[in-house]
Amino acid sequence: MTSYIQIAGDLTKWWPGESFSASQLTGQPVSVQIVSPVNGYLVISPRAAGVAVFETDQVPPELLDIQAAGIYVPSAAGLAVGHAGYQLPASADLGDLAGQITTLMSNSGSQAVTLGGTASGGTLVLNGATLPFAVVFRAAAPVPGGGGAPPPVVGAEPPPPEVGGVVPHGPRPI
Repeated sequence: MTSYIQIAGDLTKWWPGESFSASQLTGQPVSVQIVSPVNGYLVISPRAAGVAVFETDQVPPELLDIQAAGIYVPSAAGLAVGHAGYQLPASADLGDLAGQITTLMSNSGSQAVTLGGTASGGTLVLNGATLPFAVVFRAAAPVPGGGGAPPPVVGAEPPPPEVGGVVPHGPRPI
């Protein structure tokens, strides 16, 4: 049985790479590796108004074709191609950024995140006291047979130590 996570106020269904239970939400920020609709980390604040975990026998949907690493914060429209949040620089360490977001949620701090993109970039300021969740994700791989490499396989890299499907925070490659 698989599960997906949905957070109040946002339409997106986040599919964890490992089984996830609502009991893992213990009053501390939680970082969960996700495999759909993007491949990355979902960081959930204990201040999130409502987090629902649904058990299903559905298969997670395919990755969205988002061609740049990014950071997504809550939106009434949800995550979609054309509405994927903010683009990150190609050099962004997503595991480290997820750890930083976890820390700012823990201490109710603020943090500026440097953005990338075709323009000169910009800055996104995150407020850990009010941010219910954030997702940092890598770019989708080119479609197989389309001249590019196949999509990344979750679990192909050495797995990080996990406790009940919760990914510990701190620097590590994604």
